[in-house]
Amino acid sequence: MSEPCKQEETIDDIDATVHALKESVSKQEGWFKTSAWVISIAVLVIGSLSGVILGKLTAIEAMLTSSQVVQGRLDERYNALDKRLSSIEQRHEMIDQNRRK
Repeated sequence: MSEPCKQEETIDDIDATVHALKESVSKQEGWFKTSAWVISIAVLVIGSLSGVILGKLTAIEAMLTSSQVVQGRLDERYNALDKRLSSIEQRHEMIDQNRRK
């Protein structure tokens, strides 16, 4: 009769072990789900921030490009005005030379 008791104890031990394993797996599953959510949120935040940064860099690039265009136009105007000034100075020199004669 003592053998059936040993079997019942063994079954109870197995049930306890299975129950402990189920709890452990349940806890690990919870941690994995939480980790997955945290990683997903981090990826979304990083993705949105990179989009904002990319937008700002694009705006800066556009401003620099337009600034370079403006600088080029100003250089052209400066050169044109410099040529006009040289032309005016030459005319004045010619006029002054003609008056002296």
